[in-house]
Amino acid sequence: PIRLDALPVRILRLGRAPGRVIVGRNGAAGLGVHEHRLEAIEGLLSDWTIAGAHSAAAAFDVARTVCRRAERGIVRLAEAGEPVAPGILAYVNRLSDLLWLFGRKLELDAGVSGSLRAETGRAGNRWSRAW
Repeated sequence: PIRLDALPVRILRLGRAPGRVIVGRNGAAGLGVHEHRLEAIEGLLSDWTIAGAHSAAAAFDVARTVCRRAERGIVRLAEAGEPVAPGILAYVNRLSDLLWLFGRKLELDAGVSGSLRAETGRAGNRWSRAW
């Protein structure tokens, strides 16, 4: 299983020197394994979600937002011609997805629904429209 206490150390290493960081060969793929395992949990991916329905899950949503901002920053660095280590963009992208899934897992375990459709009362295809 992935160790949550190891994630901040990896993030700090990525942020210190994006051109010199080495993401191990199992970096993004290793996170993907955990991502697929969480996605397979019944009821985890049932609808769009409204962040903040559960305080611990909301913390993961904030972490995901920070991760997505870092991802955009890495893209800007690469577009500006700065050295960006191979694999770092894929790793940060997978990490942000995994953080979102951790939040949904916490909500599911706590019996909290952050379902957009439940909150708005709107019916329709599950993924077709957000509002």
